[in-house]
Formats: sequence, C-alpha cells, structure tokens
Amino acid sequence: AAVVFDAERREVRRAALAYVIMMHVGFALLLIGFVRLDSVCGSADFALLGEYFRTQPALPLFVVFLAGFGMKAGMFPMHVWLPEAHPAAPSHVSALMSGVMIKTGVYGILRVTAQIADLPTLRTAGLILLVAGIVTGLWGVILAAAQNDVKRLLAYSSIENIGIVLIGLGIAALGKSSGNQLAAICGLSGALLHTLNHSLFKSLLFFGAGNILSQTHTTSLDALGGLGRHMPVTGLLFLAGTTAICALPPLNGFVSELLIYLGMLDGIASGSDVLASAAGLAALALIGGVVILAFTKLYGTVFLGAPRTHEVAEASEVDNFRIAAMALPLAGILFIGLFPQTAVSAVTRAAGFFIHHPADAADYLLSPTLAVCRSTSVISTSPRASAMLFALLPTPWQGRTSWFFWATTLCLTAISATRCSPFPRSTVALRLSPSLLARPRKSAATVLSPASASVRSRAPRTLPMPSRALFGVSAVWLRSPLPRLLRPTCTSSVATC
Repeated sequence: AAVVFDAERREVRRAALAYVIMMHVGFALLLIGFVRLDSVCGSADFALLGEYFRTQPALPLFVVFLAGFGMKAGMFPMHVWLPEAHPAAPSHVSALMSGVMIKTGVYGILRVTAQIADLPTLRTAGLILLVAGIVTGLWGVILAAAQNDVKRLLAYSSIENIGIVLIGLGIAALGKSSGNQLAAICGLSGALLHTLNHSLFKSLLFFGAGNILSQTHTTSLDALGGLGRHMPVTGLLFLAGTTAICALPPLNGFVSELLIYLGMLDGIASGSDVLASAAGLAALALIGGVVILAFTKLYGTVFLGAPRTHEVAEASEVDNFRIAAMALPLAGILFIGLFPQTAVSAVTRAAGFFIHHPADAADYLLSPTLAVCRSTSVISTSPRASAMLFALLPTPWQGRTSWFFWATTLCLTAISATRCSPFPRSTVALRLSPSLLARPRKSAATVLSPASASVRSRAPRTLPMPSRALFGVSAVWLRSPLPRLLRPTCTSSVATC
C-alpha cells in the first residue's frame, strides 16, 4: 500500500506490480522450503534445519531458501523489484524498506546457513554466498553509478550493500569450514555490523532525498544543482551519509568493511581459502572504488555547482523536524565510527550462535586491530579531513568562516596529538597479545627520526597555517601505533627489521 501511495502515476503502478509479483515468487519459494522441512522433520521450525541437513541432502534446500530470502533482500538476479519500488514509494517508506525490510532476507539467509554442520557442505554454501555477494555487489554499484535519479541511485546502492553483507557471510562460512576462526569472526562480525551500518546511513540518505524532493519537486540529477547554498544543513548531513557509505573513516562504514577485509586477508595469509578470499578482496576493492565515483557524482551534482531550474534556485531549508530525522541516524554513524571496539564487541557476541567462540577470545583476536582503527580514525579527523570538508562547502560559507576553519584545524590537530599514543586495550588483549605489545617503541622512531629531523631542519621558522597543520599531522603520524604495526616484527634487533 505504501508503494502505491502516488497511484495516479503510471510508473508507480508498474513498480507496485513488479513488487507484488516478486514478493509472491519469493513467498512461494520459502513455502516450498518450509513444507519440505515439515514433511521430513514434522515441523517447520528453524531449529530443525540442522537435523534435516544431517539426514538429507542439504544443498537443494539451501538453494531454495537462498532464492526465497534473496528475493526479499534484493540479491541478484532477484533484485528487479527494488530499483522500481524505492523511487515510487515516499522517501520515509523507502528508508524503512532499505533500512529494515530487506534486512529480513539477510536474517533468513544467516539462520539457514548457521544450521549447516557438515563442513564440506558449509564450504560449498560459503562459496555460493561469496559468488552471489560478488555478483550482487558489482552489479548494484555499477548500475548505481549510471543512474540519473537520486532515489534510484540509492536503491541500486542498497543492492550493492546487500552484496557486501553476502561477501562477509561467505567469508565467515568458508572460515568456519576450514577451521580459521579469525576469518569466521571477522567475516560474520563485519556482515552483521554492515547490516546495521547500512540501516543508519541509507536511512539518512533517503531522508535527505525526501527533503530534496519536497523543496525542489524533482529527484532528477539533470535538474538539480547548487542546493548547498539553499539547504546548507541538509547538505552537511547528506555529506556525512555519503562519506559513511563510501567507507571512509572516521564513520561507521569504514569499521564494518575493514572487518570483512581482515577476514579475507587472513584467509589468504592462512592458505585455507586463498582463491576465494582473493576474489572477494578484489571485488570488494572494486566495489569501494565505484561507490566513491557514484556518490561523488551524486553529491557534487546535487549540492555543488549552480541551480539548473527555477524550483531549485528558489528552494529553502526544511523544517527542524526533518533535519532531526537526518540527525538521529548520524548519531549512530558517529558512535560506531568513533568507538568501534564497543560496536564490534556487541556484534561478536551476537555472532556466537554461528561461530561458537568464547566472547573474550573474540575480543582478543579483534581488539589490537580495532585499537589501531580507533586511533587512526581520530587522526583522520585532523586538518586534512577538515580541509576536505570545508572545500566541499558551498561558496557563501567560504571566506566568511575562514577563521572558523583554521580554529577547527588547530583544535583537531591538538586533539590528535594528545591521543596519538595507542589506546588502552582490554584486559584480555593485554594478557593474550604479547607479540603485538612487546614491539619496541623505538623501532619506528629509529627508522623514521632521521627523515623527520631533516624535514624539521629544512622547515622555515615561520610557516603559513596550512604548512603548520601538515607538520602537526606528520608528527601525530610518526608517533601513532600504525607505522609500527605496518613494519615486520622485530626478532633480534632494530637493524634486522
């Protein structure tokens, strides 16, 4: 009913028809799967899937459930309803559909996969999920980059993010089947966290698209432009959403995709699933690059430049209630991005039903990386990030707020400098990761100090403000834990590193 809210338009009726047909096909597939489960086990309970998979061929029923739940999630090639339904529905309904409804399909896929106990079958299921995720992600992001409508671009982006979640689930299944617990933890934690992250930043972006539509009466990129001058608050919030969906620090998308990357890298390093992990790694890197292309085009076309129509030129900022609707998801985005250890600790405990791994061991395996992730997230909010943000602001903000820009730059540099040391790790990490914590602090300083000293010797006594900000970031970087972690482990002396 919500999809056909504007039923007078022909394209809306067409989208509603496609939505109804595809949902009924997905329901039929799920009905077949549960009827088969009931006929063998006497009940259609999820808990009995484990018994069915132990006594019957597992892959046929798994594929049926994957197709049925994949229809709801928007998995390729059952995604055709999604880019039709999202632009047709009101923007707040699109936010609900993308943020909540399609995640029910992901939940169903996870519940079915978690019941597979036979390791060879689980490996095959993991490969199926990984291939489905790669194809879905690439297909969605390539079509998103080619769209000329704001809501249709966001709809195809939802398909791409479902692909990323499926890649994480596939890596988790492959890691569990091969006994690689770290890959399994990282893959599943990243998939669960990305499911939550996508609900946050995609809701923010759809609310922003609704604000644009209400003020300009169009979502066509060919008609929009220069809205940053007329809707500055919406533009800033929309910029935060695009930054998060591009997986840039210090926002939440960076944390979840980093976990999936770590799972694939560990699969390659352990030698258990080298080809599958390498394929997922390359696909996720390509997806990330095209996402930046698509959303740079989206934000630049809509909020920068000059207005192309009278409606856009006469647009004004929306009321505070609609601004608050965009600000609420932003709070979750910032919390997960700035405090990743808290968020990942919660999802690793939620993943216990699939991995059956002690929670403190999960904290041990992930806390060193997340400590560095948090540290570099703080550093990334230093002058370079501030300069990028203010460079994207519309012209009336530039010049008038140059004092505010430089004040913010210096404050963020000072914050980064005071927090440049490694963050306190949990008791488990301190007890169980001596190889990481025992690396000598002077190893990086010994190697890097001559270069930094030569730079300081050549630096003039009085520097312009941008140069001082750059030197501040360099000093933070040299004292941060990341250069030490990027270097090989020292076993005998600094000279052998």
